[in-house]
Amino acid sequence: MPFGDWSATVEPKVLGTWNLHEVLEEDSQRDVEFFLLFSSYSGLVGHWGQSNYAAANTFLDAFTQYRISKGLPSATVDVGIMEDIGYVSRNVNVLGHFHKTSTHAAKVSGISGGFVNKLQIGLGVRSTQPLDVPENRTVWKNDVWMAAYRNTEAGEGGAAGKSTGNSGLEEFLASTARDPAVLDADATADFLAREVDRTLYGFMLRDTGDEDIAALDVSQSLKDIGVDSLVGIELRNWFRQALSLEVMVLQMMEAPSLLALGARMTQMLREKFTGHAEANQEYLATKMP
Repeated sequence: MPFGDWSATVEPKVLGTWNLHEVLEEDSQRDVEFFLLFSSYSGLVGHWGQSNYAAANTFLDAFTQYRISKGLPSATVDVGIMEDIGYVSRNVNVLGHFHKTSTHAAKVSGISGGFVNKLQIGLGVRSTQPLDVPENRTVWKNDVWMAAYRNTEAGEGGAAGKSTGNSGLEEFLASTARDPAVLDADATADFLAREVDRTLYGFMLRDTGDEDIAALDVSQSLKDIGVDSLVGIELRNWFRQALSLEVMVLQMMEAPSLLALGARMTQMLREKFTGHAEANQEYLATKMP
């Protein structure tokens, strides 16, 4: 992220809040009864691709604690996704993304109190599906502080009811680790492209039903499928977790087709596993008499 983008988001909240605090503190004649800061739940859980926004809101939460420590009134309202007012309500695609990730979208008319303390009020920090359901991809589901809720939510079809792994991909990676020559097969790029396609179908909640993976169209680009930058970030995280590959979102979006992306993945895996094999051979050579 360019520093200019970081500053443009962070500085107004940081400097504006601090300036207001100093003005009120210097005016000893003014009896301040409340100091209310409007923040976002991104300060609690963060969000993909928005580290600057999350940092600015984390500052507001911390600043409330600072004022309280000085005996001054302060409270923060951490607003979650709002379905009927504001930016998200005006952008159907953004709202649709949050629905697909099982992120709860609150309505102004339906806001009710949950856990409230005098420092911080959080709104909309919940999901529409249990945390152990694979289709739940809220940004906070793997945070340690959310672990307790996994014991209180039991959803039908949750992790206990079905496996979340991909045995086909796991077997492919295991065989590749044993013999990198597997990557030279003509079908490798096609196989990886179809794995990406199936993963995207899951991200976008498009059920393939009983459709065979071989029937998926890998001639389409990510843009043809309807992938936006938010889903692109999720796919980047999948590359990192499932394949241990670092692929930039821009690289994925610029690929002319899923098959071309599969070919790029094949090359990256070849470089990865070939490098490991050469390193092992060099190590063994040092141990030989």
